[in-house]
Amino acid sequence: MIQVTPKNAEAFYAKLQERLPDTRDNRGKQHELAFVIILFIVALLRHQSRYSMLSIYRNMQRFYRTVSRRLNYTQSDKCVSRSQLIRILIDLDYEVFNTILSDHIEESIGDPSIEWMAIDGKELRGSIDSLLGQNRGESTDYWT
Repeated sequence: MIQVTPKNAEAFYAKLQERLPDTRDNRGKQHELAFVIILFIVALLRHQSRYSMLSIYRNMQRFYRTVSRRLNYTQSDKCVSRSQLIRILIDLDYEVFNTILSDHIEESIGDPSIEWMAIDGKELRGSIDSLLGQNRGESTDYWT
């Protein structure tokens, strides 16, 4: 299991800055893509209630100052807007992000033989009822 330490988060942030392409128009761009992604991940990891974009965004606002202080981020003094966050997440190059994340995890663990895969929340809760014809999500096939 990977320990998410400040040093580990800083290393991942540096990799995102170097390798994650930001295809947004430079006019009016206020937030660095790598920082928004790190803040989003922190909000997800620190989330304690039902997941929704609104609740995750509120968590992003809650942790904005802490994360920006920790990463020495001074580009903006307020959190990205919720509408802009959604646009950023839609346009994110997930294949590149997944490659960066996989490389970072392999370096952190030191064991490249570990295989990662996405699992649906219903799978974790055991709430898939095959007698009623419920299926597992298609997204699990992509990552295996």
